Amino acid sequence: MLICSKIILALLSIFCLSLGILILRKKPIVIKGYIFTLFITLCYLPMLINPFIYDFLSPYSLVNCAFIIFLIFIFKKSFGSITIYNINEDLLYESLSEALEKENVEYEEKRGEILLPSLDSKIKISFHPVASTANVHINLKKDKFLYNQIIKNLKQVLSDKKVDHFLLSAITNIACSVFLIIALITILD
Repeated sequence: MLICSKIILALLSIFCLSLGILILRKKPIVIKGYIFTLFITLCYLPMLINPFIYDFLSPYSLVNCAFIIFLIFIFKKSFGSITIYNINEDLLYESLSEALEKENVEYEEKRGEILLPSLDSKIKISFHPVASTANVHINLKKDKFLYNQIIKNLKQVLSDKKVDHFLLSAITNIACSVFLIIALITILD
């Protein structure tokens, strides 16, 4: 199980360092939500598996079963969401509007969401100004093709944009990767 922990720490440190370096650029970065959930699940994997190996009927194993069910629920909910780094609120709404207009989708803009009346759906937006980050949940379960086209258009629109940003997300991710590398070195001893 120790080798599994080492591999997971190495993967997580590479992921955090890569993300931190990408955030240092002045371009917005779009990452699908399920990728983060997958990495969180990966973090807890050794802790979740251990009780089942040693004592399957212990109370700790039952708590882990509940936690695994919770992670599956979160993983399912993370499909359809994206996280955008290096973005401000005005650029986010402008880019989403352009992406929707390219697909000829009618929309009504409100703070915190964009209503799509013709599709009987909406896009929920959660903006975090301190970290220059936004979470966008596009609820288009009936039309996966349109969902993919909107994401593709959004990425294309954002690829041409540059943003001045506060480096909190980059610093946090790089610091996290350094912490994980230190933890990995400590485990190796």
